[in-house]
Amino acid sequence: MKIGVNLSGAEWGEGNLPGELGRDYVFPSERSLQYWAEQGLTRLRVPFRWERLQPTPSGPLDEAYLEQLVLAADRAGGLGLQIAYEPHNFGRYRIEGTDWIIDQADGRGRTPVTRYDLADLWVRFVLSLGQHPAVWAYDLMNEPHDMGDSDWQRISQCVVGAIRETGDTKLILVPGDGWSGSEWWKQRNGRRAWIDDPAGNFLYEAHCYFDGNRGGGYALSYDEELARDPDLATLGRRRVAPFIDWCRDNGVGGLLGEFGIPYADPRWLPVMDGFLDAVSEAGMDAFYWAAGEWWQDYAIGLQPSADYAVHRPQLLHLKDRMSGGLEES
Repeated sequence: MKIGVNLSGAEWGEGNLPGELGRDYVFPSERSLQYWAEQGLTRLRVPFRWERLQPTPSGPLDEAYLEQLVLAADRAGGLGLQIAYEPHNFGRYRIEGTDWIIDQADGRGRTPVTRYDLADLWVRFVLSLGQHPAVWAYDLMNEPHDMGDSDWQRISQCVVGAIRETGDTKLILVPGDGWSGSEWWKQRNGRRAWIDDPAGNFLYEAHCYFDGNRGGGYALSYDEELARDPDLATLGRRRVAPFIDWCRDNGVGGLLGEFGIPYADPRWLPVMDGFLDAVSEAGMDAFYWAAGEWWQDYAIGLQPSADYAVHRPQLLHLKDRMSGGLEES
């Protein structure tokens, strides 16, 4: 299997949009990218903020922000890395302090943000990237959830169709509703796969964490989690199984876009191992959450020390498991 890493930073500072580069948000530096190339984690998932790239729905892209995203791809390509870009917006777009759910009416006969706006973002971004060789996938949206009357399946299908109308055939990652949670994938997304892709080049994307609230915060210690679940060592495999089963039953491919464990307690390693075993057996790849310039103190982070000399303990464990992975597309 291939294990990648999420390089977070360009989506930071969501409370201050558009914000200031270097104060509110940051892009992957050349040194950071070089580190991941040296470690052999060559596939990257890089979040960005929709409002920064496209300040008005269906409007032009912000040239300065776009330039930084393209620069990151240029640098990655020079190091043998590949990037999947994703808007880290949870199925929403913020307008004057209000997060509007895609396709959700405002009660006054208007729909501030529609599926066609998200499709417009991706069409403009795809055309601006111009088949960049270091961009290996388009990840439609991070963790849509609580969508109300909006239909994520119709939204995502609309975006896939719009991307394909540009003539681009790169891999598309399609997340699920319900925070893309692997454990409740079928309940939140139905029994049947829904994407019709003319290029036939897409994967469904789920996320999987092993703490009590499934969100990756790990508010409870390992001992506290163990008291709640005496079979904690098998939890990783159990949490990801529903998504793997759904993909198998529907004859579709899948990918795990996020997972992570606290680095300070090695007892979590067997939990992650069970998860990775199940993912590998299913022929899927997985991306660790997270690393990035400002993540040195993150409890589940993979970012090394500021001088890149001290590695996180999970890293060697992950590297030992890597072989093969997705074919280049």
